[in-house]
Amino acid sequence: YWPPQSPVLNPIKNVCDSMEDYLGQKYERASTLEVLERQLYEAYEAVSTDKVKEFIYSMPFRLQQVIERGGGKTDW
Repeated sequence: YWPPQSPVLNPIKNVCDSMEDYLGQKYERASTLEVLERQLYEAYEAVSTDKVKEFIYSMPFRLQQVIERGGGKTDW
């Protein structure tokens, strides 16, 4: 049984995924901890407030899809 622990139901996971996408498109692997910290901060700042709201406001649709699919795979 997966849904309560599912990343599909965790908007923070979406923020992390957005940050990861940003970093992957913009940078190679960080060479030092200081560089990594700077890149992570930049990636965090790149996730807009509107994007975070989109993740949060999509929750009712995500929950409905989980229910409709009996806990199975969703489109999120």
